[in-house]
Amino acid sequence: MAHFAEINSSTGEVIRVLHVDDADTSTDGGLEQESIGIAHLEKYHGGTWKQCSYNTINGSHVKGGTAFRLNYPGKGWFYSTVKDVFYPPRPVDINGKTCNSWTIDIEKGEWNPPHTAPTTSGKGYTWNEAIWEGNDSEGWVEFTKNAGGS
Repeated sequence: MAHFAEINSSTGEVIRVLHVDDADTSTDGGLEQESIGIAHLEKYHGGTWKQCSYNTINGSHVKGGTAFRLNYPGKGWFYSTVKDVFYPPRPVDINGKTCNSWTIDIEKGEWNPPHTAPTTSGKGYTWNEAIWEGNDSEGWVEFTKNAGGS
């Protein structure tokens, strides 16, 4: 079974991801070809489609195979026509604010903060965009895990 993402051709945003049976993506000899799957999807759904790999995450194939287009996308992800990869939407901070300070590493298909999180042992950190906007050498805030759930 192959997976394909429908792409908004003007924004590159992923609209949805569908799986397609092998019979609808393969030659008579059983060789899977992206173009056959795309033709099948265009016939029944219209749109612009790109094949993706369910087992590809952050440029690695989880089962040891060959990574394909860096990531398995979801709705709201993006496709780069220049690099031929899928990457996630820009992240949001602890308050739900878009992290405009973060930049995309299109070679890895991941977003990076303006500076790395502290690595203090036993402590967790999360991003706060408003703090970074006030002082661009800051942004990471410590959070405590609620062990008891209360």
